[in-house]
Amino acid sequence: MAIAALRRAYKSYRVAKADSPLWRHEHLHNRADALAASNDTSRAHELKKMLLVEQQRRQGRAARRLRGKTQKQPVTKVTYQTTDGTTVEACDPASIAAACARSNLSRQHRCLNTPFLQPPLLNALGYLSDTTTADSILRGTYVPPITLDTYTQAFLRELTVPRALLNLGPIDITISTQSHIQAWSRQKDRTASDPSGLSFSHYKSSIHDSMLVETDVLLRQLPLKLGFVPKSWCHITDVEILKKANVYDVDQMRLIQLMDAEFNMNNKFIGKQMMRHAEASGCGF
Repeated sequence: MAIAALRRAYKSYRVAKADSPLWRHEHLHNRADALAASNDTSRAHELKKMLLVEQQRRQGRAARRLRGKTQKQPVTKVTYQTTDGTTVEACDPASIAAACARSNLSRQHRCLNTPFLQPPLLNALGYLSDTTTADSILRGTYVPPITLDTYTQAFLRELTVPRALLNLGPIDITISTQSHIQAWSRQKDRTASDPSGLSFSHYKSSIHDSMLVETDVLLRQLPLKLGFVPKSWCHITDVEILKKANVYDVDQMRLIQLMDAEFNMNNKFIGKQMMRHAEASGCGF
């Protein structure tokens, strides 16, 4: 019975597929009318934007087909090296997770022997760089110890904040309702985030409700203004994806870190504000 129902569904799909271009055309035009009314723009303007997106999607799909990358290969196994040089293959979820965790921890600890995490810079700057020495580095008055290597000394000199940038004052981190709506409307529904929090599609759909918008803006703004970190922002999910096809060596995979969607958006916001601040000063642009 189930197989017969599946066959009927496929048959209906093939019949309906013939009309899909027309249905898509009607959908885009109806959506253009709604967006024009919502954004106070013209129907032609909204339709032009959507047709451009449609064209880019088609080109992207065609390019992926030509490169044979229509689907990403799942990580169904990983291999890793033991201390005696033996290659071990992990296939079950628990073993894969353990191997990935060891590899990720090793990568993230590679910075521990760098100059900034060793005396004398560690003693002078601490882990948060909230010391008077850090301020002197930004002002350009810090005299580094002669024991530091040439490259570290050169890097410290480059950290001096230009006078034109200082004259602009602090970066504005106020999140307006309009910027919040605009930012989330440009996000993709399928963008992944830490599964313990709300998804991108949740925040994107909530911009159509004024009360939810005010709530989300407040929840994004409070950590920036008061200087605290919500517990949900401390959850980061590590995900391994294949960097090269059929290469399952865990150290050769690409590590993707999924963070809370709201935290992700705030990081994007701060980055854009920093770039605007630098561009306004004319420093290096």
